[in-house]
Amino acid sequence: MNPIIRYIIKVVLLILVQVIVLKHLELGFANWWITPFIFIYLLIDLPVKFNPLYGMMIAGSLGFIIDIFYDTYGMHASAAIFLSFARYYFIPLILPRDGFDENSSATIRNLGFTKYLLYIFVLSFLYHLWFFMVEKFSFSSFPLRFSQALISSAVAVGLMLIIQYLYTKEVKR
Repeated sequence: MNPIIRYIIKVVLLILVQVIVLKHLELGFANWWITPFIFIYLLIDLPVKFNPLYGMMIAGSLGFIIDIFYDTYGMHASAAIFLSFARYYFIPLILPRDGFDENSSATIRNLGFTKYLLYIFVLSFLYHLWFFMVEKFSFSSFPLRFSQALISSAVAVGLMLIIQYLYTKEVKR
């Protein structure tokens, strides 16, 4: 299947899961602490050598779409653009020294489990922290927002790992 069509299908499915399932997830007392945003997997999964300007435009568009459904007035868009910006500077720290194919994405198979886990956790944590800090718009509750971002990122990373395993095909030898 054409990679662009696969990416569009992935965009639609992840936005639907985010808006229909995760937005209405009721966890009782933990509902405030656990708010995973897995649509950011679409930004994390972009090709490694993807133009950062296009990445930020895609991030802003995806964030705006989520903002429409969450009534958050640009908070997801700003966090997604920040994630795309941070991704551009974080990828060279994670990539192998011998280089990477321009069109390939950072996957568990390409990076190994530990580096991939670090990659998605750091980017997910930055997104969640930015979002929760903009939501409160104050540094007075930073420890609380930090822990909220940490817990939400851990849940989001778990869900993204499941998506990674479901979405990638195993290479047969």
